[in-house]
Amino acid sequence: MERIRAISSAAYDHLMAREPTSWCMAYFSTGLACEAVENGIVECFNAIIVDARKKPLLAVLEKIGLYMMERAFNLKQEAEN
Repeated sequence: MERIRAISSAAYDHLMAREPTSWCMAYFSTGLACEAVENGIVECFNAIIVDARKKPLLAVLEKIGLYMMERAFNLKQEAEN
């Protein structure tokens, strides 16, 4: 806390006026949060491009671009129905 006070006394005063549970990492929960959702999205994306990842960079980028265009088309078709 002394480092914060040395950098900015206003920041130190602001933090000290609040409960530590709202700003101190020691009180944050370690359970699942938004990262779980983000990891799920990343895992799905990696599963889709797993074959393309073995190819040169341009082929990977072409595969990703094709996938994104197909996905946008399918979502548009679904929305129209």
